[in-house]
Amino acid sequence: MDKGKSDYRSFYAKSRDVGAEVKDEYVEDNGGRYLVPYRKVRQVVFRGVRKEELVDPEHAARLQYRLILMEPILLAAVDFDEREIGVFYNPEEATNRNERISLQGIVDFLASEGVHVDSKGAESKEVDYYASVYGYYHNPKSVRERPPYGYTLDEWKSGLKERYEKGMAGAEKKKLKEWLEWQAGFEKEHPELAKKE
Repeated sequence: MDKGKSDYRSFYAKSRDVGAEVKDEYVEDNGGRYLVPYRKVRQVVFRGVRKEELVDPEHAARLQYRLILMEPILLAAVDFDEREIGVFYNPEEATNRNERISLQGIVDFLASEGVHVDSKGAESKEVDYYASVYGYYHNPKSVRERPPYGYTLDEWKSGLKERYEKGMAGAEKKKLKEWLEWQAGFEKEHPELAKKE
C-alpha cells in the first residue's frame, strides 16, 4: 500500500478540513498545559420514565450501554428504580472537533429503543467538562479513607495510621536490602550470568 497516495489521516486533520471552529483546546492547570477534548457540554435528565418501557433493571443497563456506545455521548446513567435517565453529551453548538448530537437526536434514539421521553419536560443545563466532569474523576477534592477492619476511623487517625505507614516503609527497606543481598549472592554463585561491562 502506498501511504503517500492514501487518504488516511488523523481525525484531527480531517476535522480541520471540514472547517470545525476550534477554540480553547488547551487548559492551564497547576503550571501545565493540557489538551482537553471538550470545554462546554450539556447535561440532560429525563425524569418520570415509564417502568413498563424500561422493562427491568437488565434492560435499563443495556439501554445505558447503548447510550454510552454513541460517540457524542460522554456519560449516561439509566436508573431503573428512580425512573430517570441522565446523559452528558456533546451538543450541536459545541466548538470542538468531536461528533455532536442534539437533544432531539437523543430523544429519537431513546424512542428507537422503546423508551419515549419528552424533551420539553427534561432538565437541561450547560456544564464545564474540565471542572465538573474530568476534575471530579481524575483530581478529586478529597479521597475517602477507610480504617482497617476492627478499628474505628478515630482510632485509625489517632496514631495507628502513622505507625502502620512507618512499619510499611521499614518493611520495604528491609525487603529491598534482602533482595540486593540475594542478587549479589546469586551473581557470585553464577559468574557466567553476571553483567559484563
